[in-house]
Amino acid sequence: MLKDEKPLDADDLKSLISELQHFSVETTDQMSKREDKPEVTNIDPTRLPPAYRGRITKYFQRLSEK
Repeated sequence: MLKDEKPLDADDLKSLISELQHFSVETTDQMSKREDKPEVTNIDPTRLPPAYRGRITKYFQRLSEK
């Protein structure tokens, strides 16, 4: 619409503004939902290399000692 040489139509601009406001509300709702519930991921430790699994185990053991 902006690349055309002809002047912009007021009804088209109102429609565009309305769509942008609707999109803004949708994304705001999604962002607020995302902040309310933090995502927790569960990683399957069997998919990690054995050396890495050992380091993770030692790390959590050290944390629990403190």
